[in-house]
Amino acid sequence: MLKNPQNPALLQEAQRYTEDFAAIKGIFEGLYIATPDTYVLTHTSQGAIGITTRSGDSLEEFQNTILAEPELTNLGIMKSPGTGSMILSMYYPIFDGRTCIGFVGAGVYASHLTDELLGLNTQAGTYSYQDENGVEQLVVYKYLKDRGWIFMVREDAAEVYRPVTTVRLVVGVVCAAIAGGIILVVLLILRREGRELMVGGTGH
Repeated sequence: MLKNPQNPALLQEAQRYTEDFAAIKGIFEGLYIATPDTYVLTHTSQGAIGITTRSGDSLEEFQNTILAEPELTNLGIMKSPGTGSMILSMYYPIFDGRTCIGFVGAGVYASHLTDELLGLNTQAGTYSYQDENGVEQLVVYKYLKDRGWIFMVREDAAEVYRPVTTVRLVVGVVCAAIAGGIILVVLLILRREGRELMVGGTGH
């Protein structure tokens, strides 16, 4: 269909497939197929068909980044401008050889994704490594046994442990202050006792 987007029969079949797939999965706020110029060919919302979603610098950046390689891009959780729901925005470009001929865009309900993850049998784990810049990275992953998936989150280890380091520093300062206070009190008591002993000795 992306090779021949002017074919009405192919467009009709692709639209039916888009709607059927979204209905079966039940997790999509929106699912669509578009050309590299972001002209929408199929969509779960009929009113969005025929709309060009990007132009100018925005389109150029989209083509040079998200459509540059045949890999899934996840832009994270955001508020949908259409429904106001929190969604996970994802794109997957389709290539014919080395040329991008279009892409699939999807908005996945964040709440549905959370429910799916919580409902699966999982085994959690962590590991760390140094990236190409020598910065330590921390990865937390869960193996979703029922689906054969691995769900991973990666972050700079320094950022992850920053709150712990801050707490340790604060606790260290507080403990040092308390220790200093105790030592001061003990010294004052010893000084007072020493004076009393001296006075008592003089009296004898």
